[in-house]
Amino acid sequence: MGLLFRENLEYIVLVVCFCAPLGIAAWWLRRRGAAGGWPMPVACGVVLLVAIGGYFAVNRAQRQEEDRLRQLLVGFAPTFATELESLGHAGITFDTRADDPAYLKLIEAEKRWLAVNPQVADVYTLRKRADGKFAFVVDSETDYNHNGKIDSDGADAEREQRTPIGEVFEDEDDALERAWDGQTVFSAEPYSDRWGTWISASVPMRDASGRIEAVCGVDYPAAEWLDHVETARRGVWSCVIAAICFVEALGVVAALLRAHVKDLKLRVAERERAAAELKRAKTAAEAASRAKSAFLANMSHELRTPMTAVLGFADLLRNTRADDAERSDWLDVILRNGNHLLKVINDILDLSKIEAEKMTLEAIATSPAAVLEEVAALMQVRAAEKGLSLRLSGGEALPAMVMLDPTRLKQVLMNLVGNAIKFTSAGTVAVDARYQPLNPMEGKMILAVSDSGIGMSDEVIARLFQPFEQADVSTTRQFGGTGLGLTISRRLVEMMGGQITVRSAAGKGSTFTIELPARVAAQHHHALRQQAA
Repeated sequence: MGLLFRENLEYIVLVVCFCAPLGIAAWWLRRRGAAGGWPMPVACGVVLLVAIGGYFAVNRAQRQEEDRLRQLLVGFAPTFATELESLGHAGITFDTRADDPAYLKLIEAEKRWLAVNPQVADVYTLRKRADGKFAFVVDSETDYNHNGKIDSDGADAEREQRTPIGEVFEDEDDALERAWDGQTVFSAEPYSDRWGTWISASVPMRDASGRIEAVCGVDYPAAEWLDHVETARRGVWSCVIAAICFVEALGVVAALLRAHVKDLKLRVAERERAAAELKRAKTAAEAASRAKSAFLANMSHELRTPMTAVLGFADLLRNTRADDAERSDWLDVILRNGNHLLKVINDILDLSKIEAEKMTLEAIATSPAAVLEEVAALMQVRAAEKGLSLRLSGGEALPAMVMLDPTRLKQVLMNLVGNAIKFTSAGTVAVDARYQPLNPMEGKMILAVSDSGIGMSDEVIARLFQPFEQADVSTTRQFGGTGLGLTISRRLVEMMGGQITVRSAAGKGSTFTIELPARVAAQHHHALRQQAA
């Protein structure tokens, strides 16, 4: 039982030692970023199955080898005993002389059998004495050290010489008793005597009348027995360990290949993304180029037309004699076109400053109501010229003073209200102002500019705030403008920490909403004066 435990423990330790590289390989793969996925878990599962199957295979190989050796001994003993019986073994007594020819004939038979069967260490016969002890009858000389001769002197002389007739057998056990009772006995447990440690088989020997008169014993060296068994076990061990190593290597290779394939896929995906980004960038660059080309064409028209008017009417003023009323009209035309030129130039300069990050904003105490009322007052005239109603309202009272840049807020509102008037042919343009307090000193100011004009589709809204963009090419021809106003407005609102959004539908008007953070500079509030035209 102890031997079986030791052998199984050796196998378990061996398997653990060879499975340890699997953990090391998993750690190494994780360091390389190749861990994960199915290869290593599958490899671990297969290694576990191989180890369990190997355990049973090793024990089966051990049992088969033990069965082979047992059959060798158990098959050898009866055959040998039968020959000794036929040679008159029953006639040998404890008083037979050592030079008796019949006795020597039996000795020679034993020596012949041992020469033919070198795996067997010794054969001998025992007979039960009157006192119940077993004593040797026939025991041949045995070449235990396998040097080719029976030593008569030296360290092995005593154990290789023939045991005298009648010498008491030292280590009796129940195996001899059972053989004396007529059984063929095999003892797998090693026993030791002064000659060594043995695995033995015992069979009964009978005289001519069939009566059991002796026991024939066959010894096999226990060390060689264990060596044969261990060799059989290790043969299966080597196959199991080779299978474990193969599975481990296969798992590592599969994990590396999977990681390599994954890496290749990522690279291909990255290249595809890069190609798509490049394509999008190219498309965007081409679109920007087309937009800038259209912008330059529009700009040339925006600059040339008023400049032509300015120069033409200035020439009329210098070279033509006209009455004061007519000259006043010409001056109005020059002033109007000059202002238009100034607005175009200011838009270009503002965008250039924003793009170059040179635009700076002020944060001064400002009355939002005053800014809204000023914008409404300035735009009333344009709204009235088109027969539109310009309405200014506030759902909640506004703080009297907030910290912001009044010039830039006015610029944004002027642009949004101007666009609303420009793209509305009939109806109303409304400016709604609200304030949402977040705490006593901070809040959010929401300004919404709505119109009942031509509106926009989702596609137009998506590119509305891009530089040089307008709803379509016909917009410039029909309404004029540079396409920079909304871009500048959005950038200014973002610089003030807010955002601008639009909600619109084609043919149903538009609503531009500005949300700005507002730090209160004065606690009292100021209600908007209702404006209408």
